[in-house]
Amino acid sequence: MKALSRVTFCWGLFFIVLAASSRTGYADIVNGGFESGQFYFDGWSGSGSNFYIDSSHASEGSRSALIDIDARACEDATLVQEFSANAGQSLSFDCLLQQLWVIDPPNTAASASLVVTVVGPDFFGLWSADGFPQGEWATNTFPAFPSTGDYTVSIEARADAHILDPSQGTQFPLVRIQANFDNVQLVPEPSTFVLIGIGAMGVLFRVWGRRRLSLSSCPARSFYVRCLDR
Repeated sequence: MKALSRVTFCWGLFFIVLAASSRTGYADIVNGGFESGQFYFDGWSGSGSNFYIDSSHASEGSRSALIDIDARACEDATLVQEFSANAGQSLSFDCLLQQLWVIDPPNTAASASLVVTVVGPDFFGLWSADGFPQGEWATNTFPAFPSTGDYTVSIEARADAHILDPSQGTQFPLVRIQANFDNVQLVPEPSTFVLIGIGAMGVLFRVWGRRRLSLSSCPARSFYVRCLDR
């Protein structure tokens, strides 16, 4: 009977771990390090022509995604990917902000924006490069997701520059946006959830084994007396 109980417990543990694996790894971030793709990044979609492969800067691996806008008009670029995540997970990314500035002469209007958004069930996260330190890689992590479901991450840059009164012939404003993105990933990683589950089941197995040993050492007739005296 003891051997049968252990076999049953082990099979239960196996199915729990299997369920955890299938639950947490079903749609992870694809190509979050931007290591694959020749003219565009595998796993990502978007618009604009201002995202490039950069082999000179990377926080991890050998490449990163570079956004490079040098505009005297309106330009924008967006990278988008859909993924699935569990409640308690989050999304992190590395950013190297090189330049973000505006030359705005009189009679002109110009602005530069660089944001990363994550949208999902009852969740909206926004990171902005405004006030972000320049010249070094930094990791940014969104708050934990409140529920399991489908999410969308977007990396968006927009330059908006125009003359207020063209009849005055003033020079165009200039917007410069230059930044690298790398190592977009879910945290903790799906495998971490599996390891946590295995560890928790191991603790429960140990407690269960000790309890069985303690109960088996108490004779049935004097169970309450002897066990309470210990």
